[in-house]
Amino acid sequence: VNLQAITYLKDQKVVQGYADGSYKPESKINRAEFLKIVMEASESFNTEALEVAPHDGFTNCFPDVKTQWFASYVCVAAQSKLIKGYDDGTFKPEREINFAEAAKIIVNTLGLEMTADDSGVWYKVYVKALSDLSAIPQDVAGFNYNITRGQMAEMIWRIKTKQIYAPT
Repeated sequence: VNLQAITYLKDQKVVQGYADGSYKPESKINRAEFLKIVMEASESFNTEALEVAPHDGFTNCFPDVKTQWFASYVCVAAQSKLIKGYDDGTFKPEREINFAEAAKIIVNTLGLEMTADDSGVWYKVYVKALSDLSAIPQDVAGFNYNITRGQMAEMIWRIKTKQIYAPT
C-alpha cells in the first residue's frame, strides 16, 4: 500500500523507516512524527533553525513539549506559526493525528494555496486545498479519522510530484 509514495519519501531522504528496515504503512502516526516528516519534506523548511533551536529558546514552547526528540521541530513550527496547539495550550505530541489536523499542518508547512471560506469550520480551507490538488487518499474515512503512515506519505507524494487520482 502506498509503495510509490513511500519510495519517493525514502529516496528524498524524508523518511528512513524503522531500524528493522520496515516502514509500517498501516500504523497510525502521532502529531510529533507527522509534523517532523512534513517539515522535512518542505523545500522552505530551514534546517539551520533546528540546529540552533535547543539553544535559542525553541524548547518548552508547550507545557507538554520540553526537550524530547521532537521539541525543536514543534517549537520551530510554533514560532513560524505553522501550528497553534489546542485551546488548553498543549500540543499533545503523542496523540494520533486526525485528517483535519494533518490537512492544516500539510497546507501551512508546504505553503499551499488556500481559498477563503466563511463557513466557520476551521479545517475546511485546509481540506479544500488538499482536495484541489487531488491529495486526499481515497481511503481517508472522515475529518476525525486518524491517518496512517502510508496515507501521510501519499499526501506528501501527491503534492510534491503533482500526482492526481485517475478513475479506476
